Amino acid sequence: TEGTGTAPADLRNSTRFAIGGERVASRDPLAHWFDRVAYRLGFAYTATCYRPDGNPVNEWALSAGAGIPFSRDARLNLGVEYAHRAATNPSLITDNIIRVVLSLTISEQWFVRPDEE
Repeated sequence: TEGTGTAPADLRNSTRFAIGGERVASRDPLAHWFDRVAYRLGFAYTATCYRPDGNPVNEWALSAGAGIPFSRDARLNLGVEYAHRAATNPSLITDNIIRVVLSLTISEQWFVRPDEE
């Protein structure tokens, strides 16, 4: 609480552990399309900062994604994550979360001006 140097009873330190892997895509333009796609998988566990009525809220998540090439140095990244967040007391609210991610990765080659002839 303010001025006393103590944290509110409903809060705690937050910690997150995550691990993931990626199959790196081939940069060979003649490689099969599936070999040029980057595939990703991940897992995360979070001890959130919330502790309503002394019941810690924790979350685990699984994620998967792919980086789809649409030119030599550009990729459309698609990802989906399923997460489950719940308190240790089953009578409190439980959340099932689906996150969808869409991003674009382009290399600096896109920003280099071609030489004029």
